[in-house]
Amino acid sequence: MCAEYPCEMLKDFRSDSHPHHSIVFHNLGLISTMGTEKWLEQQRIRWQCSSCGRRFSWYEKDCKDCGTKLFSCISEGKTLDENDYA
Repeated sequence: MCAEYPCEMLKDFRSDSHPHHSIVFHNLGLISTMGTEKWLEQQRIRWQCSSCGRRFSWYEKDCKDCGTKLFSCISEGKTLDENDYA
């Protein structure tokens, strides 16, 4: 466990070349607020196509089964405000 939050290792992780890492502080905040079990349930729903239920990954833009536009991690990162980047 780091002595302070956010530590340099987490800041570096959030700012590396992988866009899905950019939402780490947002997710940690949600876990802290709602607890792990509720967050995991939310994530199960979040990474499922809202039209057909197919699971999708961080970078997919369209559902491979039904063609619905998906909310990728890149899109999600663009919606976060300054508080999500502690």
